[in-house]
Amino acid sequence: MRRHVSGSRMMVVTAGVVAWLVSSPPVAGSCTTTTVLNSATIDDVKSFTQPQIFGDHRYAQTFVAGASCQTLNKITFSICKSGAPADLVVEILGTDGTGRPLPVGTTPVSDSVTNLASAVTGACAISSATYTDLEVTFGSPPDLAGGTKYALVVRQAGGGGDGANYYQWGIADGNTYTDGRFWKAPPSTWNSPNGNGLLLDVAHLSICTSACTGGTPPPTCVNTPGVVCCGFTQGAYGAVGSVATALGNQSCSTPVGMGIIPQGACNGNNIFASDPNATTVGIHGTRAVTIGPGAGGTFDGTFTPSGTNSFPTDLNTLAAYLPTGGTPGSFSSGLYPGADRHFTAPSDIAPSDSTSGGTASKGSGSGTLAGQDMTSRISGYLSSAGELVSGFLGFGLPASGGRLCTRRAGEDKVLNNGDDICEAFLYPSCVFGATVADVISQANTRLSGTSTVCSPSQLVQALANINREFDNCGLVIACNVCSTTTSQFCSVDGDCPGVETCTGTPTAGVHTCLP
Repeated sequence: MRRHVSGSRMMVVTAGVVAWLVSSPPVAGSCTTTTVLNSATIDDVKSFTQPQIFGDHRYAQTFVAGASCQTLNKITFSICKSGAPADLVVEILGTDGTGRPLPVGTTPVSDSVTNLASAVTGACAISSATYTDLEVTFGSPPDLAGGTKYALVVRQAGGGGDGANYYQWGIADGNTYTDGRFWKAPPSTWNSPNGNGLLLDVAHLSICTSACTGGTPPPTCVNTPGVVCCGFTQGAYGAVGSVATALGNQSCSTPVGMGIIPQGACNGNNIFASDPNATTVGIHGTRAVTIGPGAGGTFDGTFTPSGTNSFPTDLNTLAAYLPTGGTPGSFSSGLYPGADRHFTAPSDIAPSDSTSGGTASKGSGSGTLAGQDMTSRISGYLSSAGELVSGFLGFGLPASGGRLCTRRAGEDKVLNNGDDICEAFLYPSCVFGATVADVISQANTRLSGTSTVCSPSQLVQALANINREFDNCGLVIACNVCSTTTSQFCSVDGDCPGVETCTGTPTAGVHTCLP
């Protein structure tokens, strides 16, 4: 993915006011002007004490970088420490449709696998005597889409620390900044203590950006006709040599014919890195499945398995696991006695992960739900990492009617030509108005053995739609009622090549508009 830091203008936000200052092209990681969101005195705010960062306790401040594409050069904020905490991790995440940082809805809030950028600061660099302003730069400064809300998140590396060994983030009340707010977790989802007279924001927070040199990045994936979104199906992620998994010429320096997963690894976005990772489905630490990371858990830029380079084997293991089959449900408690199952080689999967009836579903009792969930998770990670069009996790499903129409690439994998497929997708009412991240969260909860608003079959229907409607990239298109009957739906005339007719019934889950 292209990342860059240069430009000719600096965006300044002060108390919610946006202004542009003419400046010289900044040096990577530096700038001449910064933005103070809140310069108030750091102190306990009413009944809300200063946030202590340890374990699964993490905090966030959301913000909007500007009206056009901006490269984030550095961030400064006030922080101190107590005792001997682990290193401090600083991340930039996307947000969902409500402005909450992603990911949301897991218990505890999981380590981010969707960050746009991250940096690690050693504990020795942070004072234990008093608040000091910490300057953080990113090795790969991210490009932030104009008008889009992002989240600055701080946490301890590896969930370290305790009540005596923590970082303390300085916050203040009474801020009038309108483009973001302070968030905390746990409980199970991000929540904001703002309200009831509180206007909390991180004190002494400065955000340094510069105009993107390459212009505006691809538009964020949103539910608006004409907008492009991208994803893949179980079939693509689960096939060797597909548009998602092909190794091509096996060269990261001059990639040719490489699928999106290997290309992402070349760019530093390895879906198998860490535990949990972008393939993890279920609730990590309760019942979950993760592909990899194999021995060493790294990618060294080559595609030959070695003692430390597990990526090639992990990729083959993913292809062996997907697609899953069988009746959707939760992971079998017999196979998951409060633990996580890791598959680090294709031979790990069958027959030990058959259903109780003996069918080799590869879903460990969950049937199709695990595979559809994992597919959406991978697409969400690749979108957030910049390998696919951004915004996949925040895409909003229909609020009523349950109908979403798209035009996607056909067999030639090329959008906007004669073999495109126009299709209307019907969603169950239990996900009306939800984001893709919300559906994934609910599926993870169900896989772990906890009941959810949606049934397993409804979750599979929703996730299958999500994975199919933008397969190999597609456009949101307007929906219309077919002239032949008011009970069938298809796209507006002209969105598909040729003459359109409708097939199927609304209860079938999917309508196809055939050219």
